[in-house]
Amino acid sequence: MPSEKKGLPVPADSQPGEGKPPLPGNLTTPPGQSEEAVLSQLKRELYARDESKTITNRGEELHHLGIRRQVLPPAIVSKEEPTVAFESLITKRAKRRRRVLLGAGGISLLIFLFGSAVAGTLWYRLRQTVKQEQIRVELTAPTEFTTGETITYRAQLRNDSYVDWENVELVFEPPRGFRYRESSHELQRNNKQYTATLNTLASGQEATVEINGQLLGEHNASLVARAEVVFTPKNFPSGRFTKSTLATTVITLVPIDVAIDATDEAQSGERLLVTVQVRNNSPNTLEGAYLRINPAPGMEVAPEDAQFSPGFSVVDSRWELGVLEPLANVQRQLVVYVEGEPSERRTLDVELGIQDGEEEFIQRSVAHLITITASALAVEQVYNDQSNSLIVTPEERISGVIRYTNIGTGGLKNVVIKVAFEGTGIDPASLRLPAGAYDPTTRTITWTAASVSALATVQPRQEGSVSYEFQILPAAGFPTSGDDAKNNVLTAIATIDSPDLITPTGQQRNLVSDRSVLSIATTLSLETDAFYDDGRLGIESSGPLPPRAGEQTTYTLRFRLGSTLNDMGDVKLVAVLPDGVRYMDKIYKTAGEVTFNERTGEIIWTLPTLAGLTARALPGEELQAQIAITPAEHQRGQSITFLNRLTAEGTDLFTENSIQTQITSFPTTETAVRNKGTVE
Repeated sequence: MPSEKKGLPVPADSQPGEGKPPLPGNLTTPPGQSEEAVLSQLKRELYARDESKTITNRGEELHHLGIRRQVLPPAIVSKEEPTVAFESLITKRAKRRRRVLLGAGGISLLIFLFGSAVAGTLWYRLRQTVKQEQIRVELTAPTEFTTGETITYRAQLRNDSYVDWENVELVFEPPRGFRYRESSHELQRNNKQYTATLNTLASGQEATVEINGQLLGEHNASLVARAEVVFTPKNFPSGRFTKSTLATTVITLVPIDVAIDATDEAQSGERLLVTVQVRNNSPNTLEGAYLRINPAPGMEVAPEDAQFSPGFSVVDSRWELGVLEPLANVQRQLVVYVEGEPSERRTLDVELGIQDGEEEFIQRSVAHLITITASALAVEQVYNDQSNSLIVTPEERISGVIRYTNIGTGGLKNVVIKVAFEGTGIDPASLRLPAGAYDPTTRTITWTAASVSALATVQPRQEGSVSYEFQILPAAGFPTSGDDAKNNVLTAIATIDSPDLITPTGQQRNLVSDRSVLSIATTLSLETDAFYDDGRLGIESSGPLPPRAGEQTTYTLRFRLGSTLNDMGDVKLVAVLPDGVRYMDKIYKTAGEVTFNERTGEIIWTLPTLAGLTARALPGEELQAQIAITPAEHQRGQSITFLNRLTAEGTDLFTENSIQTQITSFPTTETAVRNKGTVE
């Protein structure tokens, strides 16, 4: 008979009481459970109460180790003895931790994959993008330099990006004073910039551009050059990238010497001759050199003086020296007059520079100090009651007076006064000398005690004067070519001397002097006539000759303008037609513009400039205008006058004064055609 497994429930089809003891007491079997199951439960409860202390302690120790005691369900408990199962809490925690780690690892893997994708994208974009630090441009040049020498600017470019560059250009902006000579690449100039086209520059490739030229600058000046690279990345055709750099050069040496040779002391009003020496000590040619004079207040230059070096510009106060060859010496002389009280000082500044376009670079500047000393004599010239410079015109009569004074404390004997003339303008034949004598060789008038008794002894504080008269040459008396043809100045230099004047030890005897300048203005030459033109002169006339009452006859009025000496500006001629003389609006002119005012009958001819010597050495400017007359019955037997008024005016560009002239004798029908000008 098969045996039953311990702890297994009795099959449901077993009958109660078959081979099994009945339940004790009044116990009944709960529905759905067999009697054996109930008995097993009772045994567990009974045994649990009676379990040994050893098992209880062991359970507590296991509990401390994280193993929980578990009562097995009735279905798997043995019938003979209760069985206790234990579950490991550490194992459960390890499983839970494993699940968490697996989840975190999965998330980390996803993050890593995403980050790798982003990093890859950024890496790709970086390789396809040009950053500023990947554009390398350097400009090198000497930090210290000598003006006038040849300098080399070296621009180095490098493409440190991963992208090729296209349309690469180097834009070089030199400092002021740079004169381009040559370069390693062909350059295009735009104003003050030079551009070299390099076309392409591959990734990792570099290029060098060298530019040579002469550099001019002032001493200790810092000259800054700039280089800029401009390009288009190959993968960004519409983009344009730039980066620039600078290079600074300091001018530390100027190899040019300037020296001034002049006296250190002078009396007020004294004429001083100054010599300026210039030397180019460099092996380089300097072009565009100039020498400027800057006199202090109380010091006046006299460019009209015969010893004053020619070529001096009064407007710019300088000489143009042009080209200074290596080791070349240049000398210029100037004449100055100083005015002031004793012990006062006057400074003469001389500046040597180089002109480069519109810019000037001062290479060397020196100053000479002159101290004014006391003098026992004073002299002053007055012309036409003016002691200052005077503007005169040809044929003008000039009255000159020389005043002298002994301002010392002792008497002076045998005083001599002289007036020397320089320049063109005086008419020697017109001189009127109550005393004194004129030397035509030296062009000097001299007064001594022989003709002026007051000059024998001049006491302290004594004053006196001598006088004379002369006339300016007529315009025809001035030359028509050379330096004396235009802008003439007549200079009168008066000196006074006495053997009793003290001469400083070791110095030359200085004569007290005074200078007067007479600037000679031009004159306007104006002519007019009228004629009946048969067509050979350009404006053909018409109508009967002699003119008939009631019939129209046309004539040509002709005006000629000229400037006898100097250039003129803003010249205007105004010719007024009388009533009965009509303007026909047919003209011929050599220059200028012509307008007609119908209400006033004025023909206005304007010329912006009129060259000096026009109508003398040059052909005169001419205007021809056609006019018409229709005589009335009451004019029979008369000649008709063509003008009421004729004037001309302009500005002398040398003396800057206004010049005017007019004509009061006007052309008529009779002067236009002789014996055929009387109205019939």
